[in-house]
Amino acid sequence: MYILIDQKRKKIIIILLFFLIALLLLIFIKSTNNELAVYGTGSFRIIVDPGHGSIDTGTHFNGLYEKDINLKLARILTVKLKENNIRTAMTRNEDQLYKDSRNKDLKRRPTLTGKLKTDLFISLHVNQYHTSQPSGSQIFYKTNSDKSKLLAKTILKYLIKIRPENDREITPGNYYVLNQADCPAVLIEIGFISSPIDRQLLTDNKYLEKMANAITAGIIEYLKTNFYN
Repeated sequence: MYILIDQKRKKIIIILLFFLIALLLLIFIKSTNNELAVYGTGSFRIIVDPGHGSIDTGTHFNGLYEKDINLKLARILTVKLKENNIRTAMTRNEDQLYKDSRNKDLKRRPTLTGKLKTDLFISLHVNQYHTSQPSGSQIFYKTNSDKSKLLAKTILKYLIKIRPENDREITPGNYYVLNQADCPAVLIEIGFISSPIDRQLLTDNKYLEKMANAITAGIIEYLKTNFYN
């Protein structure tokens, strides 16, 4: 009789453990869908914002979508920043929108800067024009923010090194994600999807890695200039 009771207890314990693990896994999945994963352990905190997502495709050309380019570059940039001991979070790490809502997603992105007490906000986008002539990247910065302007200038310096066409004038950007951020913020249009030359580069992983390296170098120089001097 004792043996039978002991076996029953073991079965009950195993079943309870199974349900506990399943519950913890469910909580983890839910949290990763609604909260932010932070990478790296350094003292500086940066939010990388891959523009658009899900039904909000951004600009596009023959099946090539801005949302996908933004996300690919953001993932590479996040790795580069982590390698330099910078704590990094992405506003999205999948092809999705917060609560499947464009409006809620847009409002959420800049508010994360306050929640995570971030030092910088970097938003990544792809440009478009009605002709195929314009090419290269362009940087917009948070209006009425000298630090954001300096960040844009510093990043631009390194983008020019990888491609002369990236030498486009930095401009104050009246964008919600920039002006609602609680820290210096820039929006980088990494190229024109309307340009055949840019489209080739935007689908080249090696070029995206060069772009990520340049942005990282600009960020590091900015942080050194503003926090160590």
